Formats: sequence, structure tokens, C-alpha cells
Amino acid sequence: SLQKDQRLRPGASEVMYRLALAHDANIATALSAVTVAPRRLSGASNVVGREDELAALNHEFELAHRGKARLVVISGEAGVGKTTLVEAFVAELEERGQPVRVGRGRCSQRLAGTEAYLPVLEALESLQRHEQLGSLTRLIRALAPSWYAQLMPPTANDSSAARLAAETAGGSQERLKREIASLLEEAGRLQPIVLWFDDVQWADPSTTDLLGYLARRLDNTRLLVIVTARPSELRQSRHQFLSLKLDLLAHGFCREIEPSSLSEGAIERYDALQFPEHAFPHGFAGLIHDRTEGNALFMADVLRAMRRRQLIPQVAGRW
Repeated sequence: SLQKDQRLRPGASEVMYRLALAHDANIATALSAVTVAPRRLSGASNVVGREDELAALNHEFELAHRGKARLVVISGEAGVGKTTLVEAFVAELEERGQPVRVGRGRCSQRLAGTEAYLPVLEALESLQRHEQLGSLTRLIRALAPSWYAQLMPPTANDSSAARLAAETAGGSQERLKREIASLLEEAGRLQPIVLWFDDVQWADPSTTDLLGYLARRLDNTRLLVIVTARPSELRQSRHQFLSLKLDLLAHGFCREIEPSSLSEGAIERYDALQFPEHAFPHGFAGLIHDRTEGNALFMADVLRAMRRRQLIPQVAGRW
């Protein structure tokens, strides 16, 4: 409310909403302090064998929450469970009532990097969709007008579209990067932000460049950026994100998490969750592990197919 620029000041309804959020968060903190039994979070209950990875993501989020922006790269080949891991992490944040904004953007294999900033625009749109009072839209309009013009298509009589196209074509990427950096810094003062970009091996050059810019420039911002990537495809296409990741890792701007294949024990725990009180024969989990080599997606697909074909039937209430 003390912002000199009146466009950045919240309205009365937003102030009341933020105060209510803070009140609820204080109550939740007090309750958690006297809770003896550990809380079981259903968001993570279906992610077996990924406890260490979830703990690492939560650690990075806590750093970001304290104002140290972080970039986390989750590297793994197709089917290892990268997306499921991030989904479980986001669900865990939501279930414990963590005040956080989450935006997700997907890099498209079909477009293969031809559309500049497409995943970033998608992430901003998803942030807006989950906004209760429109304060983020207000910030985008005030601090990132170039992005706002792309998110809010102008009318035929509005000359801003032509102006934006001319600016982008004229090499105003530095302006776009400065605008979104200012936006994320200011929005992060209200709530921590998690930006999640899937399949960065298909990211366009502008998005890749922006990721590096944010990682290096927003150290004091409450921002966690998570990207998933397939290392083999990055190497095969000689994607610029590969060299960017190595540079960011070398300078401490980035952390890489590499989920491994599931162990036999993890598959046993998955069986217990999906088929409660089952009567599977000894060695069944080992057989599935050998056939799927611990690939999380392949393992889940095999078990679904066996259930569908009645190779795993339910008899007298037991699988």
C-alpha cells in the first residue's frame, strides 16, 4: 500500500484477502507445532521411490521462500516420472495450505521452438487463472505492459498490438526480460512463485535465454523455477539449454535432480498403494521390475494393462 506508483497498490478487498491468508497461515503453523503424528499427504502418496527428490524440491522451495531465487532442473529420460514428481510436489504445497502462486508452461515438440516465449505466456496465463482478486493482472499491466499486450489481445482499433510486434521484431528482448523480472520480483513480495516448464528440450531460444536471465538476475526474489528435460534429446539436438545448464551449475545458480529408475522395493510399495490388501505371489514385484527396468511410466502402464485384462483380478475383496 506504500507503493509510490498507485497502479501497484492493492485495493481494499485485496488487503482484506491477504490479511485473511496471513491469519490462516499463522493458525496452520500453530497447529503443526503441536501435532505429534506425521501428516500423510495424498499428493505424494502415489509417488513411491521419490522421497529424496521430493525432499530436495521442498528444500529448494524453502530457500526460494526466504528470498533466494532458485532454478531446479529435473533431468531424466521419457517415462522416468519427472512430471509426476513435480505434480506431487505442487499438490503437497497446496495440501499443506502453502500460500504460493504456481504457473505451468509446456514446450511443444510440434512447434519445436518456433514460437517465441510460448511456454512463458502459458505460465503467466495459468498464474492468472488461479488468481482470486486479479492483483497479478494489475501487476502485469503496470510492470510488464509488453507481456500484458500479448496475454490480453487488443481490439482492432488498438495500436498496441502493432507497436508490440514492431518492438519484438526490432530486438526488444532485453525490454521483455526486464519487464518480467520486475513483475516476478514484485509479485513475489505478495506470495512465493513457482514457475514450472515441462520438456525444455523443445524450448525456443527466447525462452531458454529468459531462463538464464532469471536465474542470474533474481537472487533476492521469492521465485522457484522448475524445468524438466530429457538429456539425450538435449545432446542430440545440441540444444542451447545444455550449455546454459552447465554454466549455471558451475556458478551455483542451478541445481539438478536426476530421478533414477524405481527399485524393486519401490514397486512393492506402489503395488500396496494401488492394490490394497493384495495377495500377489512372492517375487511379483521383482518380475515387474525386471520386465520394465524400473521405468515408472512403463511399470504403471503394465499394471494397468494386467488389471484391465483380468490378469490381476479381484477375488473375494482381495487382488
